[in-house]
Amino acid sequence: MSENEKLEQARRARQLTLQQAADLVGVHLSTFYGWRMGTHKPHLSSLQMLCKAFDATAEELGFAELVQLPSSQQEEPVRQGLVSPRASLFAEEEGETPLNEPTIVLYDSFEIEVLADGLHWSSQASTDELFQCSVLERLRKVDTMTEQQNSDNARISRRHALRAIAKAPISLYGLTVLGATRTVAVEDVLPLCAAGLVACRELINEGDITSVKSILSLYLPALISFVQHPSYTQRAARLAAQGYLLATSVASHLGRLDKMQQFSKEACMYARQAQDVNLEVVALIRLAVTYDYAHRPRKALETYQVAMQYIDQLTPLLGSLLYARLAGKSANCAERQEALRYLALAHETFPEHPEEDPYAFLPGMGRYQLLSWDGITHKHLGQYEDAWQTFAQVGTLQPRTELSERTRLEFLTYSAVAAVGLRDMERCVLSLETAGKGSLQLGHEQRYAEACEVYTLARTVWPQEAKVVSLQDLFIRR
Repeated sequence: MSENEKLEQARRARQLTLQQAADLVGVHLSTFYGWRMGTHKPHLSSLQMLCKAFDATAEELGFAELVQLPSSQQEEPVRQGLVSPRASLFAEEEGETPLNEPTIVLYDSFEIEVLADGLHWSSQASTDELFQCSVLERLRKVDTMTEQQNSDNARISRRHALRAIAKAPISLYGLTVLGATRTVAVEDVLPLCAAGLVACRELINEGDITSVKSILSLYLPALISFVQHPSYTQRAARLAAQGYLLATSVASHLGRLDKMQQFSKEACMYARQAQDVNLEVVALIRLAVTYDYAHRPRKALETYQVAMQYIDQLTPLLGSLLYARLAGKSANCAERQEALRYLALAHETFPEHPEEDPYAFLPGMGRYQLLSWDGITHKHLGQYEDAWQTFAQVGTLQPRTELSERTRLEFLTYSAVAAVGLRDMERCVLSLETAGKGSLQLGHEQRYAEACEVYTLARTVWPQEAKVVSLQDLFIRR
């Protein structure tokens, strides 16, 4: 679709920033930005609000065709609240737009096999962790078999299969925000929830935050109730901890650092009940990330140091990434020698096949995290060219099918920071503009907030440069 120039002209005529225009209409910033870029069309009800706010007709705002279309042909991104087992994880609520998705045989087979195994897993002696690894391994094989297709149908079919797996325990056992509505055997529900959590993580990687929010809101009350069963306390607590860790990703996407911190602490609590040291360290890492987002580097460093007491019990992947984070925060806190020591340890201990780690599907785990913290460490040490070279490996200007969009945007923002350090305005502007627009399109509040901060930094370095000033409408939120 082409950009809506009429809407843009109307906004500029009223001297409104994107945020002010969105607030005036009463919609989310990413929604208004989607209208502006032509990637989404408003529902008639939203169009009426827009026309009233701008005191203009649909035609004057570039939506003349909508008044002649049935509402079923219009779509608008919306925000959905995640309901907590203890009331509400997020204040706002929203609906999910159903998709008419075709399927591809390979992903259909994957879905059927996972659900069939999940229904019989309780009769086996194997653990939920083993089942989760099995689900991931099968998904990777199917992804490899379909990667040459690179088609919309393949991507939609994959998402359809993941949603079906994630929603299976909800539909089969009647999970609600109040718990299970049917009498169920706990051992039957847990394997399907284990598979569903893996599916939720993959959906987060695809940017399907809406589905994950609604699914977690139904998983968590059931899992927390299962923790009360003495025979299943550790298993249920482990899955509850995983669920809260995934909820931290949802909170980060929405820019809700208060909720992210809350969910990290909940995950830590349930990980202790599960007596799972690795899971507890993942939760501590997520907690440290919230302090980092809040510009409290010393508090983040202290939290990573607390996790270090378990270093000898961690998987190679988790141990390596803990070292990498300690390197970054040590450099941030002007502890140069410690930073270099930890960075060396991170690279020495990183496993050859990180995807085989049983915790690899959780937030903040994987090869890209090592690259991220390597670059961050060099940035804080003032080694900006080394940092740029590291970030540029991932922060490409065009999306990549094998990489989640939020990760690409994060690296682009880091690249812009490194470019500021190098006083390379051209590279900074190119990376920053791509990161800002991509964050708005994705609706990722945290990524957008980070890009805004870097823009503020760029303006202090190049206050009068036209290319930098021209980005102010994208980044300045009043």
